[in-house]
Amino acid sequence: MKKILLLILLMGIAITKGDAQTSAIKQGLKGKVKSCKETVYDETVLSAVKKNTKRLNSFVSNFDERGNLTQKEMYNGSDVLVFRIEYEYKGGQLQKLTETYHELNTPVVITRELMSSTASQNVWKQVRNASGDIRSDTLYQVKSDGGRTLVIQDKDGRIINMEKYNEDGLLNEYKQVSDAHAKYSIWFINTFDYRKLIVETEFLKPFSPVHEEQSKIFYRYFMFDDQKNWVMRTNIENGSVINITKREIEYYK
Repeated sequence: MKKILLLILLMGIAITKGDAQTSAIKQGLKGKVKSCKETVYDETVLSAVKKNTKRLNSFVSNFDERGNLTQKEMYNGSDVLVFRIEYEYKGGQLQKLTETYHELNTPVVITRELMSSTASQNVWKQVRNASGDIRSDTLYQVKSDGGRTLVIQDKDGRIINMEKYNEDGLLNEYKQVSDAHAKYSIWFINTFDYRKLIVETEFLKPFSPVHEEQSKIFYRYFMFDDQKNWVMRTNIENGSVINITKREIEYYK
């Protein structure tokens, strides 16, 4: 579970293709969002949260006025994960991104620096420093479909994550592929109606043959505020509600 939550936390911190696709947009947030807190409850009904519901975990995201994610926190019982992100721009183009967080009490710093950029591909140098254990990689961000499909892969061609956007610039499909030590890869497919997210389908696919559990499929349905951001998400598995998530969103004035 911790590994899955870590993957979810990292989703909003992936390399962006510029201001047109900021972290806030990637998370489906509209308007000038300053912060967003998501709290997951385990005992639910469709209309409201029961008074005796139990909180499973909470996520808090903070954004700058560009819409870039600057800090993300996850609370899961006594476990707390905090990510901080810094950005460096030149001529409106993202040049460098630095993430800091702790993993199993080990401080980790990841920097991604833009090496080259063309209409079809960005090349990034990534350096991961975990208390002196340094690993350097080259990441290739391949763009297609007029920039609506982004695939990040390593030098060996292994796909790390994939993003597809619809004609309105909304995230339509997302795949997060972790390493062989993780339990699942994550795959989201979003369905929109009049630019509003109405159904999100999540697939948790186990890495076989190391993990033999069957893939899990979840469907999510939404309620929205006047900014067309969802404020309640109902998670359904096998036709039954298993939890809901409530959002508290603060906007820049």
